[in-house]
Order: sequence, then structure tokens, then C-alpha cells
Amino acid sequence: MYQALQNSFNFRFFFREEISTSLFHEIDIISFPGGIGDADAFDVIFSKKMQDKIYDYVQRGGRYLGVYIVTGKQIGRAHV
Repeated sequence: MYQALQNSFNFRFFFREEISTSLFHEIDIISFPGGIGDADAFDVIFSKKMQDKIYDYVQRGGRYLGVYIVTGKQIGRAHV
């Protein structure tokens, strides 16, 4: 995914602890690829505060790429 889109978007890999308002000023798009069974873990992996920051980013016009390896699409559909 990174190789395919790196010339069109500003990418930055980050840890969940780095999710902050300033993080979203540095990126063009956010994506959460995952594997089978990870969709239900979104609420466990990301605190409510982190989820709110992700939601606010998208609501302000930020781009979200839901990668269909089950998780990315389901997180976007359920939470964004």
C-alpha cells in the first residue's frame, strides 16, 4: 500500500500513542490495515480519546482509506 501511494500522499507510520491533533496536520490520509478478526479490536486498541481524534480528523475533511483485509473497511464503516 505504501509503495503504491507514496508518490501521491504524505505518509507517516506511527504508534497509537502518537495519535494527537498535531499528527493529523502532518498527514494527507489515514489508514488502518489489519487482518481477520481485528475489526472488533478497534475499541480496545484505541482509547475513546484517540477515536475522537480520528473521527474529528475525518469530519474536518481528512482522508480515510479503509483497506479491505476485513479490518480497515469495518473500522471505517463502524467508527468514521
